[in-house]
Amino acid sequence: MRGFLGNELLELTGAVRTVSTRHNLSLGMNAEGIYLAERIFGVTIVNSDGARVPLRYVGERHVKEDLGRIPTVQDWLSQISPQRWMYGQRFEDIASKT
Repeated sequence: MRGFLGNELLELTGAVRTVSTRHNLSLGMNAEGIYLAERIFGVTIVNSDGARVPLRYVGERHVKEDLGRIPTVQDWLSQISPQRWMYGQRFEDIASKT
């Protein structure tokens, strides 16, 4: 159960796993990711003993173990320093006309 969100959901979202905190930005490592996991995999999952376990409990525990708290997507995104390339070609076109 420990690696459920850390593995299954990261693979599902196509996140690249690295040996840094960048992998935690993926959909699975925040409050919204836990909600998304419930929507995709169901409210409960079956553990190795065959018992049904609430997915929210597993997800929250996993994120708290890794990060110490459950951040929101906004918590993550507010810390990103946008780069020029992130604005795409449209930004380049507008900047060149001014």
